[in-house]
Amino acid sequence: MTACKSRARLNWALGAALVLLGPRPSQAWSLLTHRAINRMAAFSVPREMYPWYGYAGLLGELASGPDFWKSADPLEGPRHYINLETYGRTDHLPLEPVDGGVGQIHWVILQLQHRLEQAFRSGDPELTVRLAAAQGHYVSDAHMPLHTTVNFNGWQTGNDGIHGLWEDEMALRAGREGFPVRQAAAAVEDVWQVIEQEIVTAYGRAPAIMRADDKARRMHERETDAYYATLWQETAPLFREQVNAATRTLASLWYTAWVKAGRPAIAPPPAFVSTDSIHLAAPDLPPDQTQPLPRPNWVLPALLLLAGLLLLVLGIKRPRHPASKKPRLL
Repeated sequence: MTACKSRARLNWALGAALVLLGPRPSQAWSLLTHRAINRMAAFSVPREMYPWYGYAGLLGELASGPDFWKSADPLEGPRHYINLETYGRTDHLPLEPVDGGVGQIHWVILQLQHRLEQAFRSGDPELTVRLAAAQGHYVSDAHMPLHTTVNFNGWQTGNDGIHGLWEDEMALRAGREGFPVRQAAAAVEDVWQVIEQEIVTAYGRAPAIMRADDKARRMHERETDAYYATLWQETAPLFREQVNAATRTLASLWYTAWVKAGRPAIAPPPAFVSTDSIHLAAPDLPPDQTQPLPRPNWVLPALLLLAGLLLLVLGIKRPRHPASKKPRLL
């Protein structure tokens, strides 16, 4: 099992490195928060699903995948949010998805729930973990208050830029203080109702973040250590409640999909996990011919650079003969 995880981790690391060398994608929560939610959710499923605990590492490492898919898929962005005000009401979700940049995170979560159930039933561990990890990302985003409102970056209230400052920079500084703890998960009777309740709750907490930013800016210069310390002090309970709620909801949805699939046996974590988008069609390949990630185009230049540095170091350390002394011939 260790070897399987190591190989999957290497594949993910290479894929992430390719993206990190380019423009940084916008992220919901920080990468570490997404990872922590997926990992803790894996340990929060009921005991009868205990083989799922072994997937915690992979689920955590794949947690931020959907953020990286945005560069290749123009349809990916709206899957990460919903602007409740655009629908005319903020106390419920629309029954039908709407195009036009108003967000569709609620429908994505519901669709993935059906796909995950089918994956559990099929017994395909690679597909199952990919869908589950992506489901974790979207569920986490749905619990992030600033992913539920038109005023997601504070433009309407004079809090410009608060989105990244709160969910990313502050979260990174908080570190483990903002990580979730193990939750009590249970099967869900009405998935749609749960999604709706959590999104509406998150929406109602967005104004508190704006007020915290106002207070922190009155006391300190923005983006200083003191500013972030005050922002965290004012919103830490809210932050923890949301990441814990995301963990509980996610574990419950995973468990529900598994139960509805008939409680099938859960295979060991797969040796290979693709980092491709789960929303884009993949080429038809035989099960035993899954292709690894393409070789990064920066490998050759990097090797040449290392070779040049090595030669330079060796040249410096090489003993030099006095100019007047002829080299010894063998």
